[in-house]
Amino acid sequence: MRRIMAISLVIILAAGFILMQSGSLLAENGLPQGILKIINDPLYKNSYWGILVKDLESGEVIYQLNMDKLFVPASTTKLFTLSAGLDNFGPDYRFQTPIYRRGKVDS
Repeated sequence: MRRIMAISLVIILAAGFILMQSGSLLAENGLPQGILKIINDPLYKNSYWGILVKDLESGEVIYQLNMDKLFVPASTTKLFTLSAGLDNFGPDYRFQTPIYRRGKVDS
C-alpha cells in the first residue's frame, strides 16, 4: 500500500511539473499523452482524477478535468493538518485518551 501511495505521489508531482512546463501546449492540445497514459492505467481503474491548471498571471483556466466535482481529501490534506498540529502543540506533545468503564472488567 505504501509503495502505491509513493508511486502515486511521484506521479502527481511529475504531472504537476509537466503541466506547469507545458501551459501553452496544454491549451492547444489538451492533456499530455504521458498523463493520459497514467490516468488510464489499469492500476488506477477505480481512481477518480481531478485536474485544474490556471495561468498564474491572468487566472485563465488552461485545462480542467472534473474541476466541478467534489473529492475526498487525500494525503496532501493530512500534511497541512500535521503541520498545524506541530505548530500549535510542538513535536513533544502527547495526546491523552481517557478510558472509562462501567462495571467490572475481567482480564
